[in-house]
Amino acid sequence: SSDLSSESCRSAAVAARDREGCTALQWAAKRGDVDSSALLLAHGADAEAKAKNSQVALHFAAEGGHEAACALLLDHGTSVSAGDSEGCTPQHFAAMAGHMDVCKLLARRGADISETDDFGYTALHYAAEHGHAALCTFFLERGADLDAKTAFGFSVLQLAVPSCRSAFGAFFVPTHEVLESPPRSVTPKGTTKLAARLMDRGLSFDSLTFAPVPALELPDRRAHV
Repeated sequence: SSDLSSESCRSAAVAARDREGCTALQWAAKRGDVDSSALLLAHGADAEAKAKNSQVALHFAAEGGHEAACALLLDHGTSVSAGDSEGCTPQHFAAMAGHMDVCKLLARRGADISETDDFGYTALHYAAEHGHAALCTFFLERGADLDAKTAFGFSVLQLAVPSCRSAFGAFFVPTHEVLESPPRSVTPKGTTKLAARLMDRGLSFDSLTFAPVPALELPDRRAHV
């Protein structure tokens, strides 16, 4: 009876959630704590349990760049294409944060390079928007569509422009009034290389015209806990 009671207590603790619906496993994944994650899984933690925003532990591990934790969760049955309440997959989260090793792992485990969230963003869109040059190259080399547009009508190049403009400074002279909106306050690492690579793929700074890209007004599509 005491053994049964003890086991019931452990199961209840493993399944317990905080006010945002997060389990202990999700918090362990967020920290990249592989040992704690493995222990929780061994005691019955659900690798695909969803928080209130429908994020699973893999979303947290991917956003944090915790490759080993991601591998562990995938080994325990988490879907590589798990979507949150806005359709964002772990690959999208890793692309936003610029985690190359995690993106490579997810690709090896079957992540779809062309998969979009509810806003029509691919991993390449997010990598470009956040100025991650090496990731853009990685996705393009895997066949990502440079011409794909989001549900807002934004192309990869349009989303990359604020970062590229900051990186190139005075070199970039906008020819359309909608580009007069201020660039991001902090230039993401690697944007100079990103600008150069995008120029190699057809981006023309002296003739660029398109619909407004409200870089400072676009909502953050990550629903943080």
